[in-house]
Amino acid sequence: MSSSLSLSLLSNANWQCLFPGGITRAAHAVLAVSYRYLSMSKYDAAAFCLEECALHDPMNHILHCRLGEVYYTLGIEYFATARKYFAQSLEIKPKGNARALHGLAGCCHAMACSADKMSREQSGRPEVTAALHEHASAELGALYRKGSGPMAPVLEALLELQRSDIAAQAAGGE
Repeated sequence: MSSSLSLSLLSNANWQCLFPGGITRAAHAVLAVSYRYLSMSKYDAAAFCLEECALHDPMNHILHCRLGEVYYTLGIEYFATARKYFAQSLEIKPKGNARALHGLAGCCHAMACSADKMSREQSGRPEVTAALHEHASAELGALYRKGSGPMAPVLEALLELQRSDIAAQAAGGE
């Protein structure tokens, strides 16, 4: 790692929002390394570093969400792991966690649409995937309607398309 990277990342104030209760230098360094791996598209190494950070601060919803994003990026064989981390992020912070809600909805949709390409262990139970998607959709809809911005109708249309895809996959799988 270059010295300019370590100086710029370790002095960045963004780390304070990730670890509001304080952060050790070691955890800070591991987090900085994870972002470096992400910038180099080395997602498996970034996931390892982020998991180490999550061990340091297991109640940090941002780290769990980030882990979900990294595992989702790793592809089809990691969708169940991504779903687990998005759900954990929402368990830690159930309200106002739009990023994890989007991740969970997208991950569940991808799992339902890829079920024929996944093993039984990877795909899990389709009814759980459908229920988690429905939960994420309802929460996202409520969150966007509350803000009453112009994106609410667009989001509703997207979520409806995802629901119909999941329903079609469930009907085809029975």
